[in-house]
Amino acid sequence: MSETYTQKRGKHQLKTLLLQIRDSPQVREEELQSFATLSGLARSQIDVLNVFDTPDFPATAADGYDALWVGGASEANVLKPDEFTFIDPCLRLIRHCADTGLPVFASCFGFQLAVLALGERYSIKMLILKWAACPFC
Repeated sequence: MSETYTQKRGKHQLKTLLLQIRDSPQVREEELQSFATLSGLARSQIDVLNVFDTPDFPATAADGYDALWVGGASEANVLKPDEFTFIDPCLRLIRHCADTGLPVFASCFGFQLAVLALGERYSIKMLILKWAACPFC
């Protein structure tokens, strides 16, 4: 489990990672702003890993963060990992977060990834309960 997650910290001290699956610069910006606004976090508290820029990344990419956000998508399809080579690294990252207890919030395409990554290990109820334990909910 991430050391930062296990500690009680104020909301202004949290640092999160947004796994972004967006191709358009405008949509990237809009999604980042939405996550910041809806979470109540400053944009400086959200780092972005965009899979179109970095399609291959380690499962440990979210280590050291307080939570992982997994956003929406463009034309990507979770059922086409040969075409969208970032699918497998996304699945490994989400599994690693689940294994280490790091909270994961997944919306839209991100939720499809989470179900694919964790579907056999977690029920939807468990995924929601894990998120409810997140320090900034």
